[in-house]
Amino acid sequence: MAITGDKHSVNKANFAILYCFGPRFEPRFTAMHKQLKELNCADDPALYEKYLICPVGQVDLPAIVDENQNMNQIVATLGLKEMTQGTLIRKLCTYTTTNPTRRAIFEFDKLIRSIYTLRYLRNPPQERNVHRSQNRIESYHQLRTAIAQAAYLFLPCTDGFQLQVLTYFEFRFLSRPRQTVTAARAAPQPVRPR
Repeated sequence: MAITGDKHSVNKANFAILYCFGPRFEPRFTAMHKQLKELNCADDPALYEKYLICPVGQVDLPAIVDENQNMNQIVATLGLKEMTQGTLIRKLCTYTTTNPTRRAIFEFDKLIRSIYTLRYLRNPPQERNVHRSQNRIESYHQLRTAIAQAAYLFLPCTDGFQLQVLTYFEFRFLSRPRQTVTAARAAPQPVRPR
């Protein structure tokens, strides 16, 4: 199983956290030259100077090993749903940059992200599948928005309950809610081109 996303789904811990829970995190990278600047290795980067793709840094493996117990405790907390991933990221970001647990999680994330980036580069079918999946999700969102806009424009609103439902619907699904909503729309309004 894989979880896809765009660049906005990538943070400093998503690769590490999702690696621990099984689903592969496969975001779509559109600018690979930017991703190569995030590439890290476990060895000395000087060993890769003769290669076409060179890492920019080295992952601190001892930091990951030293904090393994704390990282396992965090994974267990997330697994038991005692904390959400968003809360975890917010807490980690409030710690100092020298905090060993924060550093270990971010270093582990660099390692997993670098492995994914290299596999993404090396495997064009995987790249196509990730792009196809993201395009399917974006098409679904466009369809949902179009249906919501059509329902809003063509459904007459005659009583307070219908107005309440329609108002909820517009704020929940439309990207730009209308400024004026009247309860006495008798006839559907024509669709206006944007």
